Amino acid sequence: MAMDFLSSLADAVEVELEESSDSECNDPVSWGYFIHGSLVPAALIILILSHMQRRLKPYRAEDCCHRYYALIYPLNLIDDCDHRLPYSLAFGATASLILDLFFGTYSEYYTASVDQEWLKILIGGFATIEIGLACYPYFACISTPSRLTGSSLGFMYVSFWFTIQLTLNILCPDRPGTYFRYQSLVAQFPVLICMFLLAMYFLFTFIDTIKERHHTDIKPTLEEKMMKTHHAIYVQELLKKPVTKVYTGWEAKVYARYAPKDGFKYPTRICATFVVAVICMYQLSLPMIAGGRVGLQTLFYLILQGAPIYFKENNFTEATVNETLKIIGQTQTAADTSLVIGSCIAIALQLLYVGHIFVCYRKHVLRLYQGDRLFLPKDAITSQDAIVGNLKYCGYQIAYFLSGYIIITYVLFALVLIFSTLIIMPLINNAGFFFYVIANFLVPAAIIGAIVFSSQNILAKFYFLQPKLNEGDKDKPMALQHRQWYHNFSYLLVFLNTLLGLISALVRIIRGTLLGIFLLSRIDRPVLMRGYEIKDNAYKVYVGNLNMINQHSHPVLIVFCQLLINEYILPGRTKRYTSHRPGEGYGAMDESPSHDRTVQGRRKKAAIFHWQIAYTLLNNPSIIGTRKRSRALSFTDTHRRIDDLANPNKYNQILMPHAQQLMIRTQARKGDIVEPQGVTLDDMVMTDSAAPIVHQPTTPNSTELDSFTSPLTEAQLPTPDKTLDEATSDKTELIEEDGNSDSDDKSSTPLQAVV
Repeated sequence: MAMDFLSSLADAVEVELEESSDSECNDPVSWGYFIHGSLVPAALIILILSHMQRRLKPYRAEDCCHRYYALIYPLNLIDDCDHRLPYSLAFGATASLILDLFFGTYSEYYTASVDQEWLKILIGGFATIEIGLACYPYFACISTPSRLTGSSLGFMYVSFWFTIQLTLNILCPDRPGTYFRYQSLVAQFPVLICMFLLAMYFLFTFIDTIKERHHTDIKPTLEEKMMKTHHAIYVQELLKKPVTKVYTGWEAKVYARYAPKDGFKYPTRICATFVVAVICMYQLSLPMIAGGRVGLQTLFYLILQGAPIYFKENNFTEATVNETLKIIGQTQTAADTSLVIGSCIAIALQLLYVGHIFVCYRKHVLRLYQGDRLFLPKDAITSQDAIVGNLKYCGYQIAYFLSGYIIITYVLFALVLIFSTLIIMPLINNAGFFFYVIANFLVPAAIIGAIVFSSQNILAKFYFLQPKLNEGDKDKPMALQHRQWYHNFSYLLVFLNTLLGLISALVRIIRGTLLGIFLLSRIDRPVLMRGYEIKDNAYKVYVGNLNMINQHSHPVLIVFCQLLINEYILPGRTKRYTSHRPGEGYGAMDESPSHDRTVQGRRKKAAIFHWQIAYTLLNNPSIIGTRKRSRALSFTDTHRRIDDLANPNKYNQILMPHAQQLMIRTQARKGDIVEPQGVTLDDMVMTDSAAPIVHQPTTPNSTELDSFTSPLTEAQLPTPDKTLDEATSDKTELIEEDGNSDSDDKSSTPLQAVV
């Protein structure tokens, strides 16, 4: 009877395995041909988009292709925050191709079988370039400034890919390597959704561009578009008085973990990265669960086929055979259930990681914006490491995310299976014996172990530490009492702690292994101990990416640069262009005299600018070391230079004005006021450089600005009572008195040499 049941069970498993391998389609050669053929329209789209843009400067000759065919780029992964949705959809549309590169199945696109390892590596590199070029129009049509052309070409190209992929998945529901019908269609479902939404984005962009085409006269330039709205909001919040918001109810619980921050937007890089990672995890979970269940069925099928021979050789009785078959059936059910439970827990854990990575990313970026670098490793990250980290971040995060998901799934599968076979199955089959073992062996051992491990903590808290000084203190003072007993216990516990240390070492190994496995997907957390974080390549990439983002997308820096552009660069440029003639292109500025500044105005503005710098240096000598000329010197050399210039008896040199001011303030505190020595601007030039500069003044023209070549009198020297505006206005009046200068001599005056 048992043998009949065993044979019927094996036949059922064999039939199920045969059904899972029937009705397969042909090899996916057509998909490889499609990828090869898509390079032709992709290249045409790239050439058209390149033709629509003009080069700012010709490469070789002025009329080289009339400055057509500029170098275009697919997307900005440094500081772009404006096109997060379309770029994320475009990356989602390429998720299946990225997964093929991850597992190396790209060889199917070129040949049926590849045996040489070096050839596989070569094909992998070539496939990476080919897939990148095939998907290039997705992103280039979004980033191109020619919205009408880009949206139309993007809509046609994405629709072409969407139609081909949907047709192949419907016509071929059972591809090789699939475990259930229409598995490929189910796996490609998120990719097809991203393609459809991306096509709709291009369609709506095309319609909006046609509507707005006749209403837009002037487009903002790149300089005018440097500062975004969230940058301005961030700086405005810094200038406002901080207001503490009080939340109640569920908002208090939510905002305690993730409080809103005005002026912060997640960049395209991190959003697109985790869109690809989540889609790839979804596509990967289907073959892992289905394939894992088929593999377990195959394993138990082989066990059931070999079981009759084993039973006959060991002369098992009918009752023993039935009990063994029951245990085998329960183990198969437990393994199948453990695989599903482990996969579901791993997916939920990875999704929680995604949310937590976003929270930590925002926290780290905001701390860098505030100048807080204490959370970073002490080892310095060079500029090269920062650029490499920025380049590697997306690929590393996706690879570690998928690798972590695979490892966590099988680790959880093993843990759940062990829990099922050691606790659940004994509890079902023989509950009395199970509770007997727990009551007589496990419970006493657990109680004794807990007492031994916690005895030292209990003694330290309630016997050896003195009581709190105040009731409101959080902790007791680190003051000992009962010192004689403490010395006896510290001696006796040396022998006990040797055994406990061995157990703790094993626990440390297990804990470190589990944390390393479960935190493999978190490259924002180092898996190595403090002091060795920089040896973790993934964490080094994350830190380098943070430094790169901080340098190129700091809101304060961007707003400051935008203010400088609006104040000094844009007013000097013309806003109108000449008629568009072949060979000239846009950018030929109107050279009408109304847009030219007069020579007198330029000289006056330069004089005021240099005088303001000189005045600032006189009253703030500590910032001399930050000047471009002084940055070439070391910190020690800079201060030695200032001390040497301030000591006239050492080198018998005339004091610089800022050194005179320092000595005046120093002597005033001591009650001994000294009069400053006379100084000319020529002397300043000789003493304000790393090496003495011999200034040879040229023969002054009659129209030269003599107010800045004449010595400064004592009345003209700035005093602490005179403000910067007053000093500037005084100097401006001197300039206006001699405002008839028409010379445009560009030779450096002594004051210009200083500043």
